[in-house]
Order: sequence, then C-alpha cells, then structure tokens
Amino acid sequence: MRRVIIMFFACLAMQILHAQKDCSTPEYASQLAKSNATVQQSMMAAESFLRTYRSEILSSGIDRAATAGLPVITIPVVVHILYKDEYQNINDEIEESLTLDYKASGSLDKADVKKKEITKDVSAMMNAAGGFLIFGMSEFPAPKNHLPERLNPIDRTKFTKEWLEHVISNIRPRPNGIIIHSVGLTSGPDAVVYVVEIPKGETAHQALDHRYYKRFNFESVPMADHEIRDVMQREVRTPALQGLQSELEFNAKVGSHYSGGQVGCNFLDEQFRRVIHLGILSGLPAELKDKINKAYMSIGKANHVLHAWAAASGVNGRINMQQEVIGTIRATGPDIEAAISELKSFNQQSV
Repeated sequence: MRRVIIMFFACLAMQILHAQKDCSTPEYASQLAKSNATVQQSMMAAESFLRTYRSEILSSGIDRAATAGLPVITIPVVVHILYKDEYQNINDEIEESLTLDYKASGSLDKADVKKKEITKDVSAMMNAAGGFLIFGMSEFPAPKNHLPERLNPIDRTKFTKEWLEHVISNIRPRPNGIIIHSVGLTSGPDAVVYVVEIPKGETAHQALDHRYYKRFNFESVPMADHEIRDVMQREVRTPALQGLQSELEFNAKVGSHYSGGQVGCNFLDEQFRRVIHLGILSGLPAELKDKINKAYMSIGKANHVLHAWAAASGVNGRINMQQEVIGTIRATGPDIEAAISELKSFNQQSV
C-alpha cells in the first residue's frame, strides 16, 4: 500500500506539472490488460468483487468490510507518466522556477563535486520556499533552457534512492521532512525518475561545501550574511510574530470594550518587547515595522494615561480625566487594526 500511495503521488505530481494535457492512464491500462493476461484477470476479478459485494460494502462501511467476512482482493494500479514516448516529455510549457528545478540523470554521480552540487540544490530550496527537484529530466538548450525537453532516465541499480538520501543527509543541520519519490518508467525495469519533495526549512541549511545557498530565479546562488541570519531566525521568528499578532488582537479587544469609567485591564506589550529583544523587529519590512511601532506608541500613551487616571486622587480627579482617557484609548483602535492587518498578511506568507 505504501508503494501504491507513493506511485500515485508521483503520477499526481507529474500531472500537475503537465496539467494542460489529458491523462492517458485509462488508455494505457486498457492496452496493458490486452497484452498481459495476468493483469486482465486481476482487473476482471476486481470488477467481479465490486459487483458481488457492493451491497455488503455499502451496508457495512468500507472501514468495516474486512471484519464483515468479505474476501480480500488486491486491485492492480497502473501508473502512467504523460509523455509521447519513453523519452519525450509532452508538455514543454512548465518552466523552472523558485520551487521547481529539473536535473538530467548526469547530475547524479559519485564524484565529490556532484555530491556537493546535489546538497547545494536541495539546501537552496530549503533556505528559500521549498519545492521539487526532479532528477531524470533534461532541459532544452538556449534559448529554451529552463524548459523540460525529455525524460532522461536514471538507472536505479547504479544510483539508488537510499544513495540519494545518504548524499542529502550531508546537509547541516540534517534536514527533516524530505521525501524522495521513485517513479518507474517503461523504458526498462531499472529506469526511474526521482522526484524530491523539499519542505521549507525552519533554519538556514549548509551544503556539503560549507556554504549557504538560496534559490534565485532559476539558480542556486550563495547567500549574503544578512540573508543567512534572517533564515536562521525562522525557528524563533515565526512563533514570536504569531505571539505579537495575538497580543495586538487582545489589545484591540481591550480598546473596543472600554466604556465610561470601567477599566478591565491595561494594554499588553510583552510580545512587543520580546521581538525587540530577539532582534526580529529590525529585520521586518519597513512598512510593517512602522505600523507595529505606531500601534505600540499609541498603546504606551494609553497605558500612561490609564496609570495616571488610576492614581488620580478622589472621584473628582478621575472625572476630570475621563474624557482624556476615553479619547486616548479610542485613538489606539485604528493604529492597532492597521498593524494587525499588515502583520497577519506577513505571517500567512511566512508559513
């Protein structure tokens, strides 16, 4: 079942890349059944099973079918990658991008320089936005470079999935969440394409040559010092900014629920102090940073007025300050809402 799921995902991934074409899996399955008696018998048995036990499955529920005394049958799954023949890729419209990179089979080699290149390309995607590396797909020469030209199969007896995993494991810190999908081709029993699914890293990852890279347009390029520091902050920056957003949303409630002389609590600023202490605020886009600063300047002023109002002597002293208190608290609203809106958008893009 694990293999079926992986193969299905690989087929799905290739279909996404070639979404402008119709899937030819049904036609290919029909041809395969005609030429292979074993496959044909399996398909007929599966159809017969469904016709015979359809009512039992529906009444028992698919999850309880196994315990309902029904027989178990293995249903054959046919996976077909979309290409005109064993070498020519149908769709030449999907260009390489920040999250997609094609690599010919020659990119996999046991020479140290090739191993370094593999870790460079994988770490670059982790340091950027994640994505897919497809090993076994050659590109057109200029001026159509960066477009897939043809399937360029990998011999899995020479370069196994485990070997590729071992090479990738040389990245530091060791990456988590990378999945390698092995897609078999009809050009031979050992012909495959490796689709490497790469998540966005939580910190900066270093290649085997002890350098840091990022994806820029169609390439993996070295990162500047400030870029490395910025990516290294991801692990603490994301929860810190989410905490700041929650604090601003709480402060918005405090401001909107204030009425007359009833004061529930002061505005909070602990998360704001935290992002300053961690150096996160200084690395934010200028517009976002300005809106956050403006919101907390309003919050600081409101807290100052609230403290003075609470310390005022006698009822008359508080009554005299009431209009100032109300005006100051209400003034925080637009600034807080503007900061929340900008920060929420930034946090969603950063996930």
